[in-house]
Amino acid sequence: MTIDTVRAELPIKSKGVFPRYGFGSIAVMLYKKLKLLNLFPARMMICSFFFAYVLLDTPYLQAFQGKILMGLFQFFHIPAHMEGTNFLVGSPFSPLEFPSLHNIEILYLIFFLSFAASTRSNLKTRARILLNGSLCLIGFVVAEFLIAATMSALGTSSRAIYVEANVIVTNLVAGSLIEISLFSNMTFPRPTKVTPIIKTNNAEKYLYIAATFVISALLCYVFFEFFHLANNDLFVTFMAVSISQIMAIRPYITNFIYELKTPTWAKLNRSKPNIPNKNMSISFLIPAFNEEKLITRCIEGFDKIASKYPGWTEIVIINDGSSDNTRKVASEAILNLKHTNGKVYNIPHSGLVYALQYGLQRVKGDIIFRADSDSLTHEDALDYIIYHFSDPRLATISGSILSLEEKSWWQKVQTVGAFGRIFFKRQAELLDSIMTQGGTFTVFRKDALMKAGGWIHDIMGEDSDMTLRLARHGYRHEFDPRAIQYGNVPGEWKGVVAQRLKWSVSYYQVTAANADILKDYKPMSIQLGLKVVLHGLTLVRSMYPSFFLAYILTQFRQSAEPSNLILFSSGLLAFVLLLDGISAITTFYFLRKILKTTNLMKYFFHKMLFSYIQTSFLNLLSAEVVISTLSKFKGPKNYSEITKALRKGSNEELSRIFG
Repeated sequence: MTIDTVRAELPIKSKGVFPRYGFGSIAVMLYKKLKLLNLFPARMMICSFFFAYVLLDTPYLQAFQGKILMGLFQFFHIPAHMEGTNFLVGSPFSPLEFPSLHNIEILYLIFFLSFAASTRSNLKTRARILLNGSLCLIGFVVAEFLIAATMSALGTSSRAIYVEANVIVTNLVAGSLIEISLFSNMTFPRPTKVTPIIKTNNAEKYLYIAATFVISALLCYVFFEFFHLANNDLFVTFMAVSISQIMAIRPYITNFIYELKTPTWAKLNRSKPNIPNKNMSISFLIPAFNEEKLITRCIEGFDKIASKYPGWTEIVIINDGSSDNTRKVASEAILNLKHTNGKVYNIPHSGLVYALQYGLQRVKGDIIFRADSDSLTHEDALDYIIYHFSDPRLATISGSILSLEEKSWWQKVQTVGAFGRIFFKRQAELLDSIMTQGGTFTVFRKDALMKAGGWIHDIMGEDSDMTLRLARHGYRHEFDPRAIQYGNVPGEWKGVVAQRLKWSVSYYQVTAANADILKDYKPMSIQLGLKVVLHGLTLVRSMYPSFFLAYILTQFRQSAEPSNLILFSSGLLAFVLLLDGISAITTFYFLRKILKTTNLMKYFFHKMLFSYIQTSFLNLLSAEVVISTLSKFKGPKNYSEITKALRKGSNEELSRIFG
């Protein structure tokens, strides 16, 4: 059964017709739209515009920062004085001039002010957020002093170098303090202790990490110099909050290295008759809950996959207390297997994670192929996957997860997004820092899974948690985009928002549970630390439209310099074309290479729009859900209580959005 045949058999959902609105229905619709203004992201936008307008229109904050900066120079006996918005360092006869990056500091400061003003948390939580904002402001001034003093000692005053160095340091300070202000107001159990089982040599991976950072920094420097953008405060501020996008250059650099240094498994020709690892036994583990309509198709698909594998296989179904005919339908499908063995276990309804852990204790294979019962795995997927297990350090391998249905706009957008993420997954594999192996399609080495303790019950993001725990034990994770699985993807806006909000909320719980990884000094530690910092910066990036509007109303009203806006617009256009152009080309490449079609490229713009919604709306919403929920707890709680509270908080926010 091909994927096209399955899609043809799927029921077509009615798209509905455009209703005729009367005055009453129009009033109800407007009321619902106005209710959206009470959502946390909307409150943040309103507050950020207010604080940006006030701080940009007053000279007191800049004067205060200038006094602290001059005080630092005087304390260390370094000649310096202010001249307008710039400051001069060094000999009075030939001083070096440095610009004040006041606007960047204001943008980060308004985030702390807006968050404290908008959150539903208690006063103690708001006070902590404001305290971290104050520390952030002090950190900015100290960073300016250190960079200016160092450049003065070296005798260079390159504006581009000064601006780029300040942007990097400022982002590290701001991103770290934003995440500290969030996590310090949350109650989590202590991170789990893990003793590594496998020791590795990471020298090569450190070299790759250093190379990608250096090349990214050089590209940014060339970009600043070529477009003369270091003199434009507005664009420098935009670049500061877009550092996460600048870092998006790194996956393309690492992919170039990846192609030059092709891993052993990728060099193997899957058409060879002698399949490696053919003696490995494989268990297809499939949890199911109320899947009577789809589970037969799933079982038949794995039976066909087993027919092409020379080793021993089995299919294990865990019926998680289904209230429909899943038990009967699955049992009949197991009895009709032609190429493998199977068994259905029936348990009281206990949830996905418990079902997986129950199955882990009963499967017999060396390799566990975990899949959802409503998915369809491509018949060639196992051919690609099995080569990876030649490496004894490998714990998991994942593949591409595409939408089974492609009838709605959202489903097509998410398919395009899956191919756009291939480069990021390849980067993580090369640097041995894959942090999430998709729960619906991951193949495990059973021995590694057992040593890591299996799946943890009652934690949001169990797939990410498992991935990080296995990495902390010393195991590797890999990714092969050629192995494809088709699964059910939300086809409506409400389902997409609910799914992504759950993922965004789980970030905090999984990161807190595995925070000790930051102390391991491994490539994964560096990548996780960078992820945490960039997560904080993406929250600030959502404030930029409000900041930009306030900047226009204050600065251009006062100075009337349209050339600044023209320069900003040209730089912004070039920046967007550079990054989004690279992303479009790579998405096109993988769509053509793997799916043999490029028809979905017309949804690329929609994918970019959804990415903006994800970072500007859902990430902010998840931060509010977590901090307003967990700041109420007194003393550490267990994962079960925390997960229950977070799910309740998420559902409350969803009800505010959709009614």
